[in-house]
Amino acid sequence: MKRRIGLRIGIIAFVVLIAGATILYNSLKERVPADAVPPGAGGDSGASSQAGAQKAQDFAMTDRDGKTVQLSELLAGGKPAVLNFWASWCPPCKAEMPDFDKQYQAVGGDVQFIMVNITDGQRETVESASAFIAEQGFSFPVYFDTLQQGSAAYLGGYIPATFFIDRDGNIASSREGQLTEQMLLEGIALITG
Repeated sequence: MKRRIGLRIGIIAFVVLIAGATILYNSLKERVPADAVPPGAGGDSGASSQAGAQKAQDFAMTDRDGKTVQLSELLAGGKPAVLNFWASWCPPCKAEMPDFDKQYQAVGGDVQFIMVNITDGQRETVESASAFIAEQGFSFPVYFDTLQQGSAAYLGGYIPATFFIDRDGNIASSREGQLTEQMLLEGIALITG
């Protein structure tokens, strides 16, 4: 009898804890501006073309062929870019990807899409991420953060995370969490306008 009462109290305490955590999360989420840049992003202290703008911090990643590519190389052409960090095990990441692919097909000639997989070699591998992309039929370019340099530079602990980078290589806006199609369109308009 005492064991059942203890179990019920434990379950009730757990439910209260989860409810409190959810309320706290939603309360704090509203206080973080949508364009907040996580610590470490834009660490270049060089001059920028916008007042207060932060340069996109360079990092190495690999492409589908295993070739090492620097973010700075991708941005060198002067095109604005959408930089997104994702993983195939992340439900919000998977939910926003069709919108990214749709916009890549619509404006991919004018805006670079740099879709960076968080490839830790355990929870996510190049093979598992590539299989997911192929299975879904996504056409945007995919890169792999196998050295965890992009994660270290840009992520504040949450994925998906998206950064809108202007033609000058400055971070114009960023957002942690799943984007709606409207949010994605607004971010693209910000860097192409």
